[in-house]
Amino acid sequence: MLFAQTRLEEYALILEDPPLARQIASRALIESAQQNLRRELAGRNIPVSGSAQTLLNAVFVRVPRARLAELQSDATYRLITAG
Repeated sequence: MLFAQTRLEEYALILEDPPLARQIASRALIESAQQNLRRELAGRNIPVSGSAQTLLNAVFVRVPRARLAELQSDATYRLITAG
């Protein structure tokens, strides 16, 4: 018997604060904001696949397209389709 496999889409969640390359701020501030988002995503069972701080302040996730509306409902970041 074959099981249907859910295709995961890649999304970048762009945080409001500019990346390190565009501001004079400590890396700790950006990492703290990203850690808060990671905790929120973990609470919603959304796995994080990576992050960026220097040229882009973003957390990357892979979720089924069916969860896209759930990601779009959060105002603390902009959602960009990465894949």
